[in-house]
Amino acid sequence: MEKIEIEVKEVRFKAADGTVFKTEQECKRYEDTAKCVIKQRFMSIVEKTINPYEEGLCESCDYAEGFIINLEDENKIDIVNVYLSYYGNTPFSYHVKGHTIIVMHNSYDDCVWVKDLSVELEKLKSLIDSVNKPF
Repeated sequence: MEKIEIEVKEVRFKAADGTVFKTEQECKRYEDTAKCVIKQRFMSIVEKTINPYEEGLCESCDYAEGFIINLEDENKIDIVNVYLSYYGNTPFSYHVKGHTIIVMHNSYDDCVWVKDLSVELEKLKSLIDSVNKPF
């Protein structure tokens, strides 16, 4: 008896936003949907992707990805708001131009959370200043 190892290759199709499908038809249908277009536009403005749990930004490991974005213009704010309206089912329209935010979501894309890192930085600076003041 001879043992034979056979390598089986599977073909997958990757949509423009990174979602992977088993068939080309599924992939093409998905790419024609608003979900793909919205995510693709959103991902184009992301400056860095992190794991928020590993960075200590959330207490739950359910948040699989965090996307850091500098809201340097109204276009980026609009893209974020559309993304949050679609994925988070809630508009998040109080973003401040010039602030840096992190958009976090779990691996199921059913829970989205936003943190304004610029505000958090100011809070930390204020706390540090209050500790360093002489009595």
